[in-house]
Amino acid sequence: MAIRASATTLPGPPLGQRRGFTIVELLISISIIAVLMAILLPVLGRAREAALRTYCMNNMRELGRIFLLFSEDHKGYWPAGAPNEIWGEPGTGDEHQRWIRNNYICDGRNLLDYVGDFKVFVCRSSSNAIPYPRERWYTDVTFMPQHRDPAMIANPVFAAQAGTLARPTPDWECLTDQQYVYIPYAVTTESEMLFLFNELDRRMADGEIDFMEDDLPASVSGQGLGGGDTFYRVRDGIERMFITDINNPAASAKAESDVPVLFDQTNILGRLEFNHVYPLGGNVLYMDGSVRFIHYRNEKDRIPYTADVVEWLRKNTYNNETLENVPPWCANRLPGVPFQPRYKYYPSDPRYDGLIP
Repeated sequence: MAIRASATTLPGPPLGQRRGFTIVELLISISIIAVLMAILLPVLGRAREAALRTYCMNNMRELGRIFLLFSEDHKGYWPAGAPNEIWGEPGTGDEHQRWIRNNYICDGRNLLDYVGDFKVFVCRSSSNAIPYPRERWYTDVTFMPQHRDPAMIANPVFAAQAGTLARPTPDWECLTDQQYVYIPYAVTTESEMLFLFNELDRRMADGEIDFMEDDLPASVSGQGLGGGDTFYRVRDGIERMFITDINNPAASAKAESDVPVLFDQTNILGRLEFNHVYPLGGNVLYMDGSVRFIHYRNEKDRIPYTADVVEWLRKNTYNNETLENVPPWCANRLPGVPFQPRYKYYPSDPRYDGLIP
């Protein structure tokens, strides 16, 4: 008697006719993925911002060391404020357009000996929209390939120097406050800072140039440091100038850790724009070299991120001018500003001998 083996089969559709996802199942899967993304993306965004904030803090610490080295070679003085001058040689363009305005950054003329380039002045969290990579910010791009005059390319003098000229060149006239704001005078309170920026705005609106080399007399008595008549340049030992009562010096004493010298920019061309948004605020470099993150408006009287200081910095209070007239040969020139080579404004510069078409 032959025994036949019976195969046990599982229920379901025949092979090749298996059922796929239904519309309901697909929608449920998409909904679950969307919920997970809504939960995870903000967390990932905050983690990325925290990393960038740390990167920018390290940049500030490096700048603190650079400024301290600078002060050792300059009788204890930290760098002066930017000169706010007219760039270019006389007769080489519209002087109104060549006027550097609202440029609250340190004077870069003597800093290249200490920094080599100005990359350390770039905060990667900034939302400034510039058509060049951030590592080229604050550089002269006159001889970059996309800007070369055809007649210059055929010039044998250029061909001999092309290897050197083809690299973006750090240029102190390109250094602006698009990323950081520098405070060349000692202040520790909101009122002192507001009076200081009021004085700087007034002088720039009046057309003064290169006026931040020395201590700055206040235009109105009692507006200066500690209620005095003068704003004092940041320098070693400046904390002693805060003492208003020699019989009780501890009452008004300040430490270097109380004197801010550099902080993240808070606006772009008059628009309120912070470098850091998770949480909203910015890094601040103090005179002792320390860097702290200050929350916007959440920490009482913690300059520079009080509401009044941020609003004051948003525009010049005397002529409502917010534009920064960055030279047109700079990589960080403003969007919409057409490129023009540096040699157009400095034709007598020896570096251009034999190069100008």
